[in-house]
Amino acid sequence: MISWYIQANNLNESERTVSTPLKNYQAIPSDTSLEAARIQFSIYRSLGTEGRAKMALELSDNLRRLVETGVRSRHPEYDDKQVHLAVIKLMVGDELFAKAYPGCNIEP
Repeated sequence: MISWYIQANNLNESERTVSTPLKNYQAIPSDTSLEAARIQFSIYRSLGTEGRAKMALELSDNLRRLVETGVRSRHPEYDDKQVHLAVIKLMVGDELFAKAYPGCNIEP
């Protein structure tokens, strides 16, 4: 995890938003108390690097399954390969998908 994100113990109510090179990032959601955020970050720290990496991979897998379920719901006629391609298209966008899979006209 990024160190400024974990360091919630040092944030007060006016310091919830952190500037990064890309954008302003709300380190603590507005519906989360500072005390709850401190507890959550403490738990994250206790997981260690391996535990946090495992959690991130599990979240990624869960999101991929959720996206796949959405594709199957919208396109019950798709076989497994078509679902897989539609998920890829949603993940990488139309332009990159067209370059990687020229002539593949799958709708997510």
